[in-house]
Amino acid sequence: MKYMKLKGLFKIIKGKKVEQVYEVNENMVRLIQIDDLRNDDNIKYCERKEEYIYATKSDVIIAWDGANAGTIGYGLEGAIGSTLAILRTDSNDVFTPYLGRFLQSKSKYLRETCTGATIPHISKKILEEIRIPIPSYEKQVEISKMLDKAKELIDKRKAQIEALDQLVQSLFWEMFGTYLTSNRNKMFFGELVKEFRYGTSVKSCEFGYPILRIPNIVNGIIDESDLKYCELPEKDFLKLKLQENDLLFVRTNGNPNYVGRCASVTKKQEGYVYASYLIRARIDLDKMNTEYVTKYMNSVFGRHEIIQKATTSAGQYNINTEGLGNILIPVPPLNLQEDFARKIKLIDAKKAILQRGLLELENMFNSLMQRAFKGELFND
Repeated sequence: MKYMKLKGLFKIIKGKKVEQVYEVNENMVRLIQIDDLRNDDNIKYCERKEEYIYATKSDVIIAWDGANAGTIGYGLEGAIGSTLAILRTDSNDVFTPYLGRFLQSKSKYLRETCTGATIPHISKKILEEIRIPIPSYEKQVEISKMLDKAKELIDKRKAQIEALDQLVQSLFWEMFGTYLTSNRNKMFFGELVKEFRYGTSVKSCEFGYPILRIPNIVNGIIDESDLKYCELPEKDFLKLKLQENDLLFVRTNGNPNYVGRCASVTKKQEGYVYASYLIRARIDLDKMNTEYVTKYMNSVFGRHEIIQKATTSAGQYNINTEGLGNILIPVPPLNLQEDFARKIKLIDAKKAILQRGLLELENMFNSLMQRAFKGELFND
């Protein structure tokens, strides 16, 4: 199998700033931004202007700037924004979906080799030096179809998980809707918390106590996939030691959608500690159920309360213990909260099975990509 460097195959064309329009007519074209490289969930439009840079379905598109630099998309038509670039080839010997899948396998590498101290930028030199395996056109099509089928399985599993998440939201509204829309039976969160406490600013290392950080608080649960450790004096450990049913809140973030997001501590995380950008709330379990509080704080109602109590400074959104304590939260009967928690536990058990299956599918997909691009799956 022959190889070609990217610079010998592609011309790189950087995008330009594009103005989005909200009234769509026949003269509009699609505006492609970073999110569009992942899915078509939020299609946007712009006017057709000569000065814009336009992608065709035969182009590969790469996110050039920002935290998502290295994200790859293809098969899209429209004007590309200033944070994107087009990789365009005039070769008839390459199949665009094959090239797109290959470059997607390099996304992490491209992100890790970005330049820029504050805003990451793709290194053009490193990108151009990437060696692309070029099997026969027929094999490229065959590899692409195989990877597409594997990706379909992943998407279906993600849709099943999303359906369970929607079920939880529906159940939450069904059981607590009257409390959410009424001004009665509400209390300040601080009246329901035995103690608020900030985390430690000690640097993480490779050994010591497991320490939870902002990246570990995801979608109302604690994700341990990137767990770090730290060393602490025993007196500090005893103060910061987590217990089952503790709540952890993100207290600062540049994204307003992330500040105040929370997750509940499970039995598995007992004995862990937490970093300074998190706040621990130890709630009164005689008044509130942790599962209910977590779902409320991450709901549109809870998020509205949190954003109202947040402050901004130097581009960062912040919420402190006083702000959390002043959040008004509906207080349904405890037995109703506990009934909700029992139902959520059953749903979460099903979700855990699907998530394990999703992880296996993603590992299989990555393995297939690596083997396909090494020429191990098909004889050329």
